[in-house]
Amino acid sequence: MAHRQDVADLLDRAKTALTNAETDPDLGPLLITYGYDAPRLGDGQALVAALEATSAAQDAEYGDKAAAKQAADLSYAAARRLYMRALKLARLVFEGDPGRARALGFAGRRPAARAALLDTARTFYTNALANAGTTAGLAEVNTDAAALQGGLDAVRAAEAARAAHASEAGQAQQATVARDASLAALRAWFRRFIGIAGIATEGQPQLRERLGIEEPS
Repeated sequence: MAHRQDVADLLDRAKTALTNAETDPDLGPLLITYGYDAPRLGDGQALVAALEATSAAQDAEYGDKAAAKQAADLSYAAARRLYMRALKLARLVFEGDPGRARALGFAGRRPAARAALLDTARTFYTNALANAGTTAGLAEVNTDAAALQGGLDAVRAAEAARAAHASEAGQAQQATVARDASLAALRAWFRRFIGIAGIATEGQPQLRERLGIEEPS
């Protein structure tokens, strides 16, 4: 992936050279003799516009990705907090009950991976709500059916936010591919243009400078 500075540098050089090629009365006639008339210079301007557009789109997509990540992190933290509280209570309420320990999945340590923990939490809430005895037992410690449903809803929200973040990450990657393609297209066009313009203005340093062609020191 190209660096932002690479894009900025190419855009600056191309815009300066093309603007002067189109407006400078001394440059125009020279460049036309080498095939760079107004329509052909317009091709270069179109490539500049395309790179500017895809670069802006990439920035927007990465902004959306960052926002989606923040939302996913916050929703996961909220779901995990509710789950761990309910889990601790369930372990105390149903201590010595291997059947419920298995159904609620509270034996052993919690998985560290986000997806696995959410899956475990969803199983916990689903099975707790499906069993009247489990629901009644947890209700005695301030975790009634409404609280269990709230925890399950929080898990589903966290899973949805995680999926949204994955989607935004994919879109950001696609935007990068599009930006890099635009960059490559302008770079190839501009390399040829500046090479031919350098020949057209050979021996005329003042014209070469207007195109941004560096003279050897």
